Amino acid sequence: MTLHTKRHESQHFKLFRSLVPDFPVGEVLHEDAPDFRIRTEGRVLGVEHRLLFKPRRDASVSIQAMEGDADEIAAIAQEQAELRGLPPVHVSLFFELSGHLKKKERLELGRALARFVSRYIPEKNGRLELEYFDRREGHPPEVDLIHITRNEHLDHHHWHRVQAGWVMQDVRVHLQEAIDEKACKLASYRESCEECWLLIVANGDRPSSAIQPDDPSLAHRYNSPFERTYFMSCVRHNLCLLETSR
Repeated sequence: MTLHTKRHESQHFKLFRSLVPDFPVGEVLHEDAPDFRIRTEGRVLGVEHRLLFKPRRDASVSIQAMEGDADEIAAIAQEQAELRGLPPVHVSLFFELSGHLKKKERLELGRALARFVSRYIPEKNGRLELEYFDRREGHPPEVDLIHITRNEHLDHHHWHRVQAGWVMQDVRVHLQEAIDEKACKLASYRESCEECWLLIVANGDRPSSAIQPDDPSLAHRYNSPFERTYFMSCVRHNLCLLETSR
């Protein structure tokens, strides 16, 4: 497992932990099989992490330049927020770029985003959505939607762009496939934990992970041997405990 992968898993775990009201307190080990183990009094809880991606479609026109612009702008905005001493927040930026931006334009937009978000930092453990059509003063027109999450478990800033593209909503088949894939390995997970949860994550930071399950997908009863099976959207910062049967 690469350092990049482990860093993403750690970020997802921190958000997940903050969204589960009864998450146990204990020492957390980030290893493998399962990805996380929480040592509590009398038991060890395992949490297995699984990213969810959309199936392949016909390739669209390349937008790599604009993706690079958006990544750089998000990085500039995060650096500015850190230099300003803002409290750590998780920020998702939905860009609406019409073309490639010059270096000076990218720098100015990143600074403008940091200034704008600084006005709307939520209270601790709060969330906020800022949409451009609300016409708040200072909201950059190049960004349609800004999600801000702040919770006590965040120890650093995490700002990222969410790439536009077709959004997959009916994911019942794909969620079950993800569960089945991990269910085959559950016996090995139980060698190091008494109870194991499955966390399925849509990161939402690029077209391949632009997934927003519809109500039928979230209400569907899935076959899962895990004690709990969750779906989490990193874009909307929400968590759903899926209905399951064994």
